[in-house]
Amino acid sequence: MAFKESAPEKSYKLKERLEELYDAALTESELMNLAKAMLEEIGSADPYLRDHLIYSSFARLIGEGSFSHIMLEKILAVCQDDSHLFYHLGAEGDDSVFTRSFSSLVLALVIQKDAAERFLSDQTVQYTYGKTLEYMKKEKDLRGYVQEKGWAHSMAHAADLLNELVRHPVISCSEQLLLQGMDVIFHCVSRNDGVYTDDEPERLIFPLTAIFEKPNENTLANKLNELSLYEEDTRKSKSDGNAYYHLRTNLMMFYKSLYFRLKWIDIFPAGRDLLEAHIRRLHIEVYGEKF
Repeated sequence: MAFKESAPEKSYKLKERLEELYDAALTESELMNLAKAMLEEIGSADPYLRDHLIYSSFARLIGEGSFSHIMLEKILAVCQDDSHLFYHLGAEGDDSVFTRSFSSLVLALVIQKDAAERFLSDQTVQYTYGKTLEYMKKEKDLRGYVQEKGWAHSMAHAADLLNELVRHPVISCSEQLLLQGMDVIFHCVSRNDGVYTDDEPERLIFPLTAIFEKPNENTLANKLNELSLYEEDTRKSKSDGNAYYHLRTNLMMFYKSLYFRLKWIDIFPAGRDLLEAHIRRLHIEVYGEKF
């Protein structure tokens, strides 16, 4: 009679396999089995297994070209399913966020590889883009670093995935698709159900500056003004003081980060002036004319 292997035993054996991986020459079948095992454990609450071993192994194997294009397409499909990117989407404060967050990082690796080698169909890339935007709008767990369990960082990792997608030739050639991405970024930075604590606005600016290369400056200025109007309407409604201050804090971090990023790369001077005006107004609302 065979006994079913327990989850801790499976995790321990996977750790052993991954720790010995650098010295191993794997067949295609062995690689696929390894990928399957890693994807089953990608949401482990053990940061050493999840981040140091599983994610790092995916990064190395994909970067070195160990996986065939067919295998990469299968990995892409699995990472977007209901057991990975959409696993318990909407939950807050539990371990499911690790599965979602690290699935997005593996997706980013595959999209980056495809941008260089082009093995995915245009429809597949566009589908992944749509699923990414859907995920970012619905993710509720905004935690960054979780004590004893390591990085959750769902929004930062999603930003990394979005950054690869908006730079991908299938997406970057479509202003309509890029504007959809911009809308989602602005949605994410104007969250009022929590405050970002671990550089998430900085990470979201990477895909945003990539998008800046296509739409005209008037579009960007209009989006910034829409954000400002939303903040003003929320403040005036006074429906939930905590929600407003969450929104204000997130926007202030975003405005400041974006201002300096645009200054450093020396683009969009009118946008920098607009951002400075928004930052000044938010400051005065709380602190008055004290500078």
